[in-house]
Amino acid sequence: MGLAAATVAGTAVVATPLELLVGGGPLAVAFDAVVFGGLLAAAVVVVYLHRVDTRRCDRCGRPQEAGAAVCDGCGYDLAERPRFRCEQGHGVAFAPGLCPCGRRLRRLAPVHDVNRRALAVLKLGAWALVWLLSVGLVLRWLAS
Repeated sequence: MGLAAATVAGTAVVATPLELLVGGGPLAVAFDAVVFGGLLAAAVVVVYLHRVDTRRCDRCGRPQEAGAAVCDGCGYDLAERPRFRCEQGHGVAFAPGLCPCGRRLRRLAPVHDVNRRALAVLKLGAWALVWLLSVGLVLRWLAS
């Protein structure tokens, strides 16, 4: 919560001179601080959650130290994070071998660093941008 408040306050400090240059008042500064500071706070939260999630072992779920190469609990390779699946798509395994259906497990492509939460926040930000631009265009059209 403190980090989110700090991002909103920092945005207000940056937005105040810019709004004064273009003739905006205190309401515009407050609006800028809440909107842009809130988006920045959301980005900070996503990065924090992603960092916490990547420090957890995929196999046993134990939290790990930053930069650990091998899980302390089960010995899983945290640097490479290998995953396997049979060609029929039955569950994910973390070690090579045979699937319960009898087929050999094949190695999956490496996991990307961008996760579902980051994509969800980006989509939300894109929709918020479209909505704000639409409202701004409609208000300009009504004012003219």
